[in-house]
Order: sequence, then C-alpha cells, then structure tokens
Amino acid sequence: ESLEDLERVALEQMEFNHKINVNKILSELMLTNCADNKVSNCSGGEQKRLSIGLELTPKVKPNLICIDEPTTGLDSFAAEQVNNLTN
Repeated sequence: ESLEDLERVALEQMEFNHKINVNKILSELMLTNCADNKVSNCSGGEQKRLSIGLELTPKVKPNLICIDEPTTGLDSFAAEQVNNLTN
C-alpha cells in the first residue's frame, strides 16, 4: 500500500461529526446568531455567507468551489472572514 492509501483509510476511519462541522462553519462565517432563523429572515450578507457555508458542510469537501464575487455586498470584516475561509 502506498502512503496515500494508508492516509485515505485512516481518514475514512475517523468519525465525522456533521454537527461539529456545521457549528465550526457557522462560527467562521459569523452566522451563529442566526443559525435558527429562516433564510428569508436573514440579511443579504448572511444569505451570501450561508450559500458559501452550504458548500463546505459535506463530509467530503470539494477540491474546487467556483464562487462569483463572494464578497460583494459584505462588510469589510465579513469579506475578510470569507476570504480566509475560502483560501
């Protein structure tokens, strides 16, 4: 077995906790205060960050996410958080 095969098997054996993953992403995108709200009750910036967060919640993360102007409409702090999370 190659080192990559061993790493893949080890990762598969690790328990994935979806709730912890979601809470981490909500925190990183500053969405914890509206986590229980309906999307229609969220601000435009919150909705934009939520759409990015939805792409990052699966167990298997995508290698590439194409996001068209992900920071448009966000305040400077939120834009920096999105940039840090997506880099």
